[in-house]
Amino acid sequence: MAKINVRARAVDMLGRQQIAGIPTAIHELLKNAHDAYATAVDVDHYRRDKMLLIRDDGFGMTKDDFESRWLTLGTESKVGANSRGAAYWNGLMNLPPRPIMGEKGIGRLAIAAIGPQVLVLTRALRDDGLHPVVVALVNWRLFEVPGIDLADVEIPVLEMSGDEMPDAAVLSKLADSVRDNLAALGESVPQDQRAAIRADLDLLDFDPGALQQRLDGPKLGEDKHGTQFFIRPAAAILSDDIDAGTIDTASPLEKMLLGFSNTMVPEAEDPPVQTRFRDHREDGRISELIGGEAFFTPDEFESADHHIEGEFDAYGQFKGRVSVYKQTPVEHVIQWPGSTGKPTECGAFRIRFAYVQGRPTESRVPAEDWAKISGKLNRIGGLYVYRDGIRILPYGNSDFDFLNIERRRTKSAQDWFFSYRRIFGAVEISHARNADLVEKAGREGFRSNKAYREFANILETFFERLAIDFFRPTSTFGDDFNAIKHQLTREAELLARREKQIRVRRKQFSNQLNAFFDALEKGLPSSAAALQIDDLNAKVTHVAAMADAELAAQALLDLEGEARAAAEALRTAHVVTRPRGVGMTKTQQRDWAAYLRNFERLDAEIFRPLEKAIDDAISAAATGALAAVDRRRRVVASLDHKKKAASTSSARLRREVGTQVKDLSEAVDLALRESLTRLASDIEQTFADLGRTDTGAVDEAALRDLQGRWETRIDESAAETKERLEGLRDQLVTVADAIGRNESVTEMTAIIETRAEGYREQLDAYSELAQVGMALGIVQHEFSSTTIAINDAIAKLQPWGTSNPALAGLVRDVRGGFDHLESYLRLFTPMSRRLNRDVIELTGEQIRIYLDEVFGDRLARHGVDLRRTARFDEARVRGFSSTFLPAFVNVVDNALFWVTFDRTAERWIKLDVDGQDFLISNGGPGVEYRDADRIFEFGESNKPSGRGMGLYISRQALNREGWDLTLDTAGGQIHPTFRIGPKVDDDEDDGADDRP
Repeated sequence: MAKINVRARAVDMLGRQQIAGIPTAIHELLKNAHDAYATAVDVDHYRRDKMLLIRDDGFGMTKDDFESRWLTLGTESKVGANSRGAAYWNGLMNLPPRPIMGEKGIGRLAIAAIGPQVLVLTRALRDDGLHPVVVALVNWRLFEVPGIDLADVEIPVLEMSGDEMPDAAVLSKLADSVRDNLAALGESVPQDQRAAIRADLDLLDFDPGALQQRLDGPKLGEDKHGTQFFIRPAAAILSDDIDAGTIDTASPLEKMLLGFSNTMVPEAEDPPVQTRFRDHREDGRISELIGGEAFFTPDEFESADHHIEGEFDAYGQFKGRVSVYKQTPVEHVIQWPGSTGKPTECGAFRIRFAYVQGRPTESRVPAEDWAKISGKLNRIGGLYVYRDGIRILPYGNSDFDFLNIERRRTKSAQDWFFSYRRIFGAVEISHARNADLVEKAGREGFRSNKAYREFANILETFFERLAIDFFRPTSTFGDDFNAIKHQLTREAELLARREKQIRVRRKQFSNQLNAFFDALEKGLPSSAAALQIDDLNAKVTHVAAMADAELAAQALLDLEGEARAAAEALRTAHVVTRPRGVGMTKTQQRDWAAYLRNFERLDAEIFRPLEKAIDDAISAAATGALAAVDRRRRVVASLDHKKKAASTSSARLRREVGTQVKDLSEAVDLALRESLTRLASDIEQTFADLGRTDTGAVDEAALRDLQGRWETRIDESAAETKERLEGLRDQLVTVADAIGRNESVTEMTAIIETRAEGYREQLDAYSELAQVGMALGIVQHEFSSTTIAINDAIAKLQPWGTSNPALAGLVRDVRGGFDHLESYLRLFTPMSRRLNRDVIELTGEQIRIYLDEVFGDRLARHGVDLRRTARFDEARVRGFSSTFLPAFVNVVDNALFWVTFDRTAERWIKLDVDGQDFLISNGGPGVEYRDADRIFEFGESNKPSGRGMGLYISRQALNREGWDLTLDTAGGQIHPTFRIGPKVDDDEDDGADDRP
């Protein structure tokens, strides 16, 4: 009798050619690990070595299992495992039963799609305990050779002894076996394939036991078990599958591997398998591609706008809950019109998904969270399908809309509402309830049988009906959605309109502040005042020389008026007026505060002295040659000048206020007329429709329907009119009340806007500061225990180094490098407030020595001279080292940066004292007047990419101990000096915002 022979190429056709791509193949291997009761699967991609390593901690395989099952196609070990009512064997791992994901017996062939050669290491856990490690080598290129039978290909398999792990020698032995097989096949293997196989075998030059011991995660040594695949060379396209992603598009690998387990919905069961994929790049960076928050998190699910969850019964009818804009969920039922009264073949299943509005103005998700979630939705959004908690591919991909949601939305976005890229959630099926939903052989979705067609149609109808019921302007249950959406849109429009209005005013305000500080840095106010004094003195001399005393007296009065007007003009030229009713940004707040301080200084040092100089010059002339000019005449002339200026300004403002009152009255009248006219028109139109209707010819039901529509028209028009007029009334009441109390509505708005801007900018900064603090504590805690273990390990190596000259240099280098690292990390110790809360006496010499330890290498590397005076070394201060040392470190660190960053800087830093105060100066660029106080605020830094935390934290810490950190000298052209000294109490008001 004839028999069917199997060519080796059948393996290639069933494996590599059946799999859609490398990500799908990896997903298949993750499912196999799930079936082996693994709790962790780690994937490591080494780009430089062209290797992919997949490790799990499942129950592994014995040598017999490997030969009779793994190397046998179409095995029946899993067939019917889910329908027999008995869990697939899980060894001694004490894990709950798992439904089996694979039953075809060909999933292992997916490895061939990843690379042409795989080294398999597996160790079994069975009732009789742990078995030895089994090692096998498979070169898939042999299965691509035409004309050879499957039986002609030999797979070398070795079993190690005891707990022994394979090394490079074992791999060499396996490679030799494949070379022997290749030689036995002779000329039947084409030369190019023969050369490729030999090149693959040459890559088996590593020690797998040593490699897996260096990695975290599943291992095979000691009491460990599981399976490991060393795929080398990995296909070059794997790197492309990883790198093909963009900000808006997920890479093919992310699309297939993210969401392997259903971890996005809140209160879900822990996934049976934890998966990780690490990409080891050639530059040494390691990227975690599918762990952490790469997938949707339960918190993101909860924060979405809308939530829908429920169950489709065996007849396709949905019953569940719908929550719109996080309102109280309502029970809802949706009928499937395709139901025939018989159970569906697809079976009952559950759905739970969240939806985020496509425009931030229509969403209740905070703006930053909306942007983050939207970024994920663009990349990996969609409706995922999970069978018993494990994802079915490719459902969930944003570009695989198996329910045709986007196609229907393209036809009518308003009617269909849902967008596939705004959905994230899960359809949950199981082997027990949905056995007829069967995956294709290539793992690219379900077979298109009757069960799948019912499944897809039920879901399509569900989304269509859900949009009709809740998310249309005329939806029966759409009151919450439409009302909240209208409110959010209206608020967004008002905010956008206001932002547009104030943007120009903010820019003008910033320009004025910039001009002020520019003039201040250039010294323009003082030079202009000096010119005015010189000009005045020259003119006074000229007037005093006039022959006619009366004419000279009048000329002197006129000269005084001109001089005072010029002085006032100089002062006014440097006045910046804060725009009323406009909230300031955080930067503008700081600039405004700096302006107030510096203007007060100008007033005290330049403007008032200028006025006094004018008065002194005129008084000297009036008591001398021009004695006829008495003081009264000068006072009257000055007051008359002020009177004219005040009257002119008041008259102008009165005209402007009158114009605004007139415009307001006209706008109110127009709004009233439009609202009432629209209401009257709608009422008239309704009665006109009634007049054109023969009520006697219309049946009772139709007449009730008409009446309902007419009443609704009037009600809606009346409600719209009421809302508009009430809003108008409330605005006028608010304005009138504010005027009566001498308050400003716009000022209150500006205050709220200013605070909102500040809170928004501070939130991330404070969060980052907290993380930095926690990180420092963790480093200290972990290093203190880890350093002991490392020192012990180095000590154990020492005898080997002594007896082995080749090892001695390595041990010496390790010891030296660790000692250097330890010396740096110990510098954290005196900076810890938790560990150093004893009051001690610090000398200036101790502070200097500590600074040398921290910055010695940097100072020498950049050629910066750290100078100190004898007074500094002798100075003493009592306090916490954790307070004072970080303050000195921060100031010196900043100084070191600037004296090396600025090419024109002088490379020195000087430590000195002034009484009780410590002074730190440097030869770097000066601090501009506008930044003199800003540099001590949180988040402010002039360094490129600076965080702006050091000086702020140092000042706050010193303030708590009664000390302060200040800038002694300001000005862009002056070398800066910082002062650390006892805090001086200052009860003076910092100045109101209404000052000039």
